[in-house]
Amino acid sequence: MAENIPKAGAPKALLEDQDSRPPAATSASPLAMWMDRVERLHRNLRREIGDNPQDYADRICLEFFQHRDKDLVMESVVRLGKLQTKIYRYSDRVYSLEGVGPEYERAAQVSTEVCLVTGWVEEILCLAMVDFESAEAQYARKAFGFQCKQ
Repeated sequence: MAENIPKAGAPKALLEDQDSRPPAATSASPLAMWMDRVERLHRNLRREIGDNPQDYADRICLEFFQHRDKDLVMESVVRLGKLQTKIYRYSDRVYSLEGVGPEYERAAQVSTEVCLVTGWVEEILCLAMVDFESAEAQYARKAFGFQCKQ
């Protein structure tokens, strides 16, 4: 199962800002353009974390324990933070164009997933910055947010 999950340090090209790219169809409505960006961001998130956000957070944690390098965790937080900033902007644009509806619900769903995994990795980073042993103990107790039942 773990062999299908991308490595934590995904290429930067996956997370490049694609706001300047034209929408799928040149005559697309503004709403369609923003929804295209929402879906592209979701695909980029999937390339970064794989199909299971919990496995991604677990892998980040284990890489930190193996290398004792909190920069690995910080790099993940930065990459996810960029996605989080974008999805907030995209969701706001969709809401301003259409209000609450199926398009906004989809943008909110993607936003929730981005925020969830970002929060998990930020939690790992907080303990990594304070104390390596505390992070290991919390992982062993299965007390990290990503280890709790969803």
